[in-house]
Amino acid sequence: MDVFTFEEQIDLLNLAHDYIVIRDMENKILYINSSVERDYGWSLNEVYGQNIIELFQTKFPDCFEVSHAILLDTGVWEGELIHKDSKGKEVVVQSSQSVKYGKNNQPEFILGIDRNITQYKKMEKELRRLSQFDIIGEMAAGIGHEVRNPMTTVRGYLQMFHKREIFSGYKEQLETAIEEIDRANSVISEFLSLAKDKLVNMDSGNLNEVITRLSPLIQADALLRGHTVKIEANDIPNIIFDSNEMKKLILNLVRNAIEAMKENGLVTIKTNQIDNEVVLSIQDNGSGIPNAILENVGMPFYTTKENGTGLGLSICYRIIHEHNATIDIDTSPQGTTFFIRFKIT
Repeated sequence: MDVFTFEEQIDLLNLAHDYIVIRDMENKILYINSSVERDYGWSLNEVYGQNIIELFQTKFPDCFEVSHAILLDTGVWEGELIHKDSKGKEVVVQSSQSVKYGKNNQPEFILGIDRNITQYKKMEKELRRLSQFDIIGEMAAGIGHEVRNPMTTVRGYLQMFHKREIFSGYKEQLETAIEEIDRANSVISEFLSLAKDKLVNMDSGNLNEVITRLSPLIQADALLRGHTVKIEANDIPNIIFDSNEMKKLILNLVRNAIEAMKENGLVTIKTNQIDNEVVLSIQDNGSGIPNAILENVGMPFYTTKENGTGLGLSICYRIIHEHNATIDIDTSPQGTTFFIRFKIT
């Protein structure tokens, strides 16, 4: 059997879909295969000799020192790592690292083989989110109406007392009680929107028409808070959606954008066709979403607002899922953009 030449061995490594990195014991890069070059955006010439931990901005499960100590002690280390590519985008990998020993059993090189699991982690997160929707949907369908009915009765009595002269000294307190019941009723209405068996009426329509109908309401809402709304409706084909649900999705996202900005902010609503998708984007120029919060965006009952319910974005995610669409969030200190992508059928 012929032995592979060095060049042939390199060619074989470049065929691998996994990321292969060889570094010295000071973590300086000696070799990366073509998959790393393609997905991370650097060439071997650019990264040769650079510290891989600093270049990839690697996040370890514990810390580098602990992981490296295990690697030196046992000769192998396995675990999840988070890297950043040349554009700063996170890449989650399942990493397997091994030490190559030389003379006198001294460690010489470290071979790292990483498998990209970024999409898998996104799917895992989405499954957790959907399982929460199922549980909350069942709760909503089961108890929402049972809570609302007695509240309606209580509100009726409060209104009756409010009109009677004998309770004139308590009008302010009764008005407050009625307002609080109305707020609770509003929360229950949102809660019921998560019901698992909710009927959805799908029909062919154009997103631009929905945005046009909502425009006066959106503009008025922004004006009240000292902001401006800009609409860029490009030519897009019809898609299948539930008109009422789409209105709810757009209003929730736009209102979140409005609330994310200080005075004189700008919300941009844009529609485009990109390949076989209609893309709706809603952009604000607020201060962005911190990473700690971004991880929980869309989770039911998670909110950073003082009087928020944590259901608005959850409802948006439920609507997006019902329409077999996807959502991506691009955020920075200069603002946040939500991209919702609908398949053209």
